[in-house]
Amino acid sequence: MNKAKRARLAAAGIEEIDVQDWLGLSDVDMEVIDLKVAMAKAVIDCRKSKRLSQKKLAALMESSQSRVSAMEKGDSSIELMARALFTLGVDRKTIAELMAA
Repeated sequence: MNKAKRARLAAAGIEEIDVQDWLGLSDVDMEVIDLKVAMAKAVIDCRKSKRLSQKKLAALMESSQSRVSAMEKGDSSIELMARALFTLGVDRKTIAELMAA
């Protein structure tokens, strides 16, 4: 948003807030969200680099394609995303580095 628009909104009494404030999320909530987003991206990148479809990854995990799709959207548990990464051959050190980033 440009400065002029911000100034007009501020003059009208409209304040700019971020997603964390808007949703009332704590710093811990934001850390968990950031971690899930990073892990979901890693699953996507690794799956694509191995030229696997979501369906094929699901079969390797003994899961469903819809669950892999949800995982890649970040709408899954951290444990399930770690399971997908292990299934894709990612080692603990790499996952730990991902979590620490």
